Amino acid sequence: METIGQRLRQARERLGLSLEEAERTTRIRSQHLAALERDDFQALPSPVQARGFLKNYADYLALDTDRLLQDYGAAPSTRRPPFLVPLRGYWAPRHG
Repeated sequence: METIGQRLRQARERLGLSLEEAERTTRIRSQHLAALERDDFQALPSPVQARGFLKNYADYLALDTDRLLQDYGAAPSTRRPPFLVPLRGYWAPRHG
């Protein structure tokens, strides 16, 4: 099964687009588009922004956005460990 990143890259290449062209149209930095194509979601600013970037990029490439977002939510690398909670901008162990 192809990863999210592989599907994105293949769709972009099939359309004959460079990352720089995609950046100009989507207004998503090429480094973030490249991270999506590498399945390197941890390199993105936040999980919320990763979902937004993924949705916008998939729409731009005319891919099944709902399916990609569903696959993103199911990917183990996109979820935070359940024993950590946000605390003033940092992830800290949960007490209690």
